[in-house]
Amino acid sequence: CEKCKINTSNINGQEVEEEDVGKDVLPDSLSLKLLHLVKEEKVAVEDIAIICVDHERIKFLKDTIPNLLSGKVGLVKQKSNLVLVNAEQFATKCNKLRQKGRKRRSSADSGIQKKFLMIDTVRKFKGLEAEVIVLVNELKQYSESPGLQYVGMSRAVTKLIVYN
Repeated sequence: CEKCKINTSNINGQEVEEEDVGKDVLPDSLSLKLLHLVKEEKVAVEDIAIICVDHERIKFLKDTIPNLLSGKVGLVKQKSNLVLVNAEQFATKCNKLRQKGRKRRSSADSGIQKKFLMIDTVRKFKGLEAEVIVLVNELKQYSESPGLQYVGMSRAVTKLIVYN
């Protein structure tokens, strides 16, 4: 990662993307990326985790993301069908869905089914992993920041997306 000076070549993912965005366009950019992952790359919503280095960003994302991901072109038709979960809930609910082998109904029923999207801090997600990690990196100079950034980056199984 050029901005935070952490070597991503030792990260366990297959692919690393890095985007520099402003705070005011982060939700829109993040929503477009999530739509692309789910609709184009066929990644299940439950396999995506959004983790933030700074806990202050969590509430803002939880307030804005559901509105941007619901509607005709969104991930869900109704905002109530998108459930935002924290790291603890992700560890139980989403892992159970993955273990069942995703026995889901046909795509015609997908608007009715609830989808779980994890948004939490790196600190709370420590010890867990997801297929796709979206790391929201605030680039503030905390003394513990490089360690937290590395922990966040190392949680990805197949793809890491870093928003600076």
